[in-house]
Amino acid sequence: MYPRLFHFGHVVVPTYGVLATVGLVCAILCAERCAPRAGLSAQRVGSLCLWTATGTILLSRFALVLQSPRAFLSYPELLVSLPTVTRFGLVLALLSGLAYAMARHMPLLRAADSVAPAALLLAMFLHLGSFFAGTDLGSGTELALGNLVPGDEGHHPVALYAAALSLAGCAAALLVLKRQRRPGTAFGTGLSAFALSRYFADEFRPGYLLPQARVPGFLRADQLLLIALTAAGMLLALYEPATQKRNHA
Repeated sequence: MYPRLFHFGHVVVPTYGVLATVGLVCAILCAERCAPRAGLSAQRVGSLCLWTATGTILLSRFALVLQSPRAFLSYPELLVSLPTVTRFGLVLALLSGLAYAMARHMPLLRAADSVAPAALLLAMFLHLGSFFAGTDLGSGTELALGNLVPGDEGHHPVALYAAALSLAGCAAALLVLKRQRRPGTAFGTGLSAFALSRYFADEFRPGYLLPQARVPGFLRADQLLLIALTAAGMLLALYEPATQKRNHA
């Protein structure tokens, strides 16, 4: 669609990269704004976000090198400069962010409450980047929505669906954070919103892009995981300790 935002001679500025950068900046600012409502300082949460973002970039490069050592030896500059964020690298980055929060003695649920809306906001920008780049197309459709991506007419714009759902999840998490009475509620809301949006968007993706493992006659393994994450998020969002129930009574 618009994979290149603009270019100067041989220097090309990709649309996805620009939106990802803008999204990261907006997400960090959002997390810093949310921090006081969660009972933390904006500076501590901002440092956590910067640490995790840096770890995501560096550890994804490290994961790519481990997965393709021969390609790295042959084309080191190309492999390291790829904008890809690998799943393995993302998991490592999240673990490093968790370790950073624990080392700084940050209350984990309060930190998660601050970051949850910001993470969904970043996801929205990333999905928009995929949409404008013309990637992440879904299965075929005869609906008018299938004509939104020039050159690839007749496919569900899954990235646009995911962006809209991520924005709605961000709004829900922000609303809950504004009214929450205990830590973990906003994070649980954001986790459920993320899992549900991924579940919905995956239904419009071609089957070959998804794990093929199935529980016989039931659901795929990835769907079961998303359902489990939704349930865990709802428990965090809705569960209220007995002591708090007595206090409210």
